[in-house]
Amino acid sequence: MQFIVDCIGSIRAACPSIKIEVRMDSAFFSDEIVSKLDEHGIEFTISVPFERFSELKKMIDCRRRWRYFNDELAYFDTSWKPKKWDDKFRFLFIRKKVKQQSKELVSA
Repeated sequence: MQFIVDCIGSIRAACPSIKIEVRMDSAFFSDEIVSKLDEHGIEFTISVPFERFSELKKMIDCRRRWRYFNDELAYFDTSWKPKKWDDKFRFLFIRKKVKQQSKELVSA
């Protein structure tokens, strides 16, 4: 965590008026990191490890109203927090239509 804070400080020292945006994979998804980025005014996107949060999977499976970008992409967003976190954050859920693989045998 200290490395991230130090990097933010270095960027702010060199370019004090810029907006900093961060993208991280699910290895960085934690209350500490999310809270620190928010505290420093950093715009961020972090993938969520769904296997650790069954309630998110249930939220997606039960969702009836999705907003559509086009024929292939849809999304919804909500404020949510894992049970052990102090604060809620915006979560954006995106789904993409994929061609379903046929399980039938193809004869030559």
